[in-house]
Amino acid sequence: MSITTSYQDLNNIFNHNIRAKDLAEFLVSFDYDQPAKSVKEVMKGKGFSVVGVRKYGDVIGFVNVDELNNNGFITDYMEEINYENVISENEGIMETLNKLKKNEYYFVKILNHYGGIITRSDIKKITFRLWVYGTISIFEILLLDILRLQNHDENTITELLSENRINAGKRIFELRKNKDEFIDFLECLQLVDKLTICLLRNKSILANLNLSGREAQSLIHDIEYLRNQISHGNDYEKLDFDEFYKILKFIHNFIEKFENNELDYKLN
Repeated sequence: MSITTSYQDLNNIFNHNIRAKDLAEFLVSFDYDQPAKSVKEVMKGKGFSVVGVRKYGDVIGFVNVDELNNNGFITDYMEEINYENVISENEGIMETLNKLKKNEYYFVKILNHYGGIITRSDIKKITFRLWVYGTISIFEILLLDILRLQNHDENTITELLSENRINAGKRIFELRKNKDEFIDFLECLQLVDKLTICLLRNKSILANLNLSGREAQSLIHDIEYLRNQISHGNDYEKLDFDEFYKILKFIHNFIEKFENNELDYKLN
């Protein structure tokens, strides 16, 4: 296996420097003896679904807006925060996504106090979008590495891509050569081309990842869509959370298998 310096650099930047605390929002909280009716009005007005409950300055629990009615105090509706509701401020982003798959929100303990909250809506934040783009970029570098490990070049991929895709790569290659850019033909292939060769046209990888051709085609389409939306600063509204999670989980598992020499990418 050959892992390039650019891969290692990107991996350090995106997977070691961006953590759960970078996504967390400040946890709004109210004193435990506040009337439930007034707190509910504030929550609905501000669009809060969950807020903390304070006692003597510390957050001791939380309330959900859907559980509040107009009677009593918020302490009457309070739920305790336990370890199942908590995520570390230094949790990795993929690990954070894994938890958000199970629950829609988590509390973040900062300096030994519950000071933040992470929800599924945070996947739209710029910090998170940056992590996603970096993850897809790392993935694309590994796909290029696999093509080189398989000794592919301009001639060997003619039967693996359509004529239009080959010609598109050639146009980019010629343009870059004219600019005296030190680059090879494989680097001029688009993400969709690398995905097609490494997933759709490689039975060993499909079997290793337990994917059918139809599933691979769907993943290729979704990965390209997600990357393009982020590249152009657009939202990815066509993907619900489960679809979004599926894409990132697949890429994460692919990278992990590659790093651990568990990915069978032999030509077939």
